[in-house]
Amino acid sequence: MDGRFDDDKSFVFTTGMITPLSVASGATNCLLSLRISPSASDGLTSTLGLREIINRMQLVMRTLAVQSDGRMLGQLILNGTPSGGTFAIPSANPSSLAQIAVHTAGTTITGGEAIYAFYTEGAGGGVFNTTSQNIELIRDLGNSILGGALTNNANQNAYPDGPDIVTLVVTNLEGSSRSAIARIGWTEAQA
Repeated sequence: MDGRFDDDKSFVFTTGMITPLSVASGATNCLLSLRISPSASDGLTSTLGLREIINRMQLVMRTLAVQSDGRMLGQLILNGTPSGGTFAIPSANPSSLAQIAVHTAGTTITGGEAIYAFYTEGAGGGVFNTTSQNIELIRDLGNSILGGALTNNANQNAYPDGPDIVTLVVTNLEGSSRSAIARIGWTEAQA
């Protein structure tokens, strides 16, 4: 609008886990998955068929934080397939057109592409440290041309038959079981 590429002001939506997950030594566990809702109408979101307008919004990831009590490798996986999880609108963000799947212990991921990685600074001994990351340089998430995602299950009708899905996973680098909990923040360009 002003001849530059400045961001317009927007709400910064944030959601996170309530309970830390235990991750076995050397194991990888999904924490959170984020996507735009496949379709929307009347300000409500759902899967295609329940809502008739394919959601063409752009979702811009802004920040993430992981609290852990040990050293872990954190990664964002684009369009991987989690072994479980159900997408829902975050209860703290009812005006958001995005959906989150909070994963349980033992949820793994197959496929996809690691688009960002970092190490946590866990202290061990049950003491949690927070590792925060600015992830604004990651490209916007969007929907496929097909719109897809006929179910809410995180591992069905994924891209290219539905919206991009980004999943935060952690790998425990310690010699014993450690715990992790996460939050993620994003903005939405509802075009």
